[in-house]
Amino acid sequence: MMDCVTRAYLNKLEADFNWLFRHNRLSLDSRAFLVENGYPRDDDSQGIEFSDAFIAIKSKTTKSGNSLKAPAQAIHEFGLVPKFLLPLESDMTFDDYHNPKRITPEIERLAKEFTKHFIINYEKVYPDHFEELYKEEMIVTAGYAWPDPINGEYPKVDYQPNHSFLGIHRPKHVIFDNYRDTIDGDFIKKLASDYNLLEYGYRIFISAEGAVKKNPLGAIGDIFIRLLKALKELLT
Repeated sequence: MMDCVTRAYLNKLEADFNWLFRHNRLSLDSRAFLVENGYPRDDDSQGIEFSDAFIAIKSKTTKSGNSLKAPAQAIHEFGLVPKFLLPLESDMTFDDYHNPKRITPEIERLAKEFTKHFIINYEKVYPDHFEELYKEEMIVTAGYAWPDPINGEYPKVDYQPNHSFLGIHRPKHVIFDNYRDTIDGDFIKKLASDYNLLEYGYRIFISAEGAVKKNPLGAIGDIFIRLLKALKELLT
């Protein structure tokens, strides 16, 4: 669906939110908001998942793809909603998936509410700083996808970038992709140390003060949240 840039950003944010959620580092209000609105699925098999389609549509993804900046700005400006609200169905065309009419007023309101709980910002970064950033960060960047791997590694080729992914380590150029690796079936790819990458990237991060406070009640707080949700359902 040509939304690889969106997916790269959301892969990073899902890692952040799931870590904060599972380690009780969210405020009670923010945690309750996520639970009550279905951001983490009930069985927690996938954890918190955000809608790719929502940001792909909001950032005006085309059949030629998107810039690295537009999805980051859309996330910052419009917020995020759960993945299940705008699924990718097996029979969808590009136009079906990216149809703005899929975003209902209810989905718009939920996304707006998200921005009240979490402020997400982004920053353009350059290769001179990558090595230091990679000690604590993952960076959205781009390159050519993909030459045939050699001995488990993707070699340098002289083609223009046509795909975005999440850089997770340097100088070895280890990346997290949106598509499974043909070598071992996971989402991690090892690129040659001289692989041609875009000359810049973006880091994206949660900067809302309320999103990093430790939940003092831990498991008791979770039970309380579930009781409130059950009571709300009984009264409606």
